[in-house]
Amino acid sequence: MTEKTTPKANGATPTLWITGRIQSADQVGTTKDQFPILETIVCMPAPDTYTAPKRLCVRSNAKLGQPGEDITIEVMPVLRSWLDKNKKWQHPHYLEAVK
Repeated sequence: MTEKTTPKANGATPTLWITGRIQSADQVGTTKDQFPILETIVCMPAPDTYTAPKRLCVRSNAKLGQPGEDITIEVMPVLRSWLDKNKKWQHPHYLEAVK
């Protein structure tokens, strides 16, 4: 299991390298420019036999690989905040593949 943070200068978004096996990949939508939005579930190895493996969802505009394929990829965290119709702030976050 690899989780390595890459420091960035001048307030840029930090990135993270993850290693795991692709469990599934699905198209969940399209951008304004009609590019696909894909969500890939990456299953990371468990540290021992008594711990469940981590599963991470990575968004991208291109396919990262086939299910069952081992990958190492650079990702960055993304946070999008908005005020919903009930006047409550929503703060969803996800990982996005670095181009």
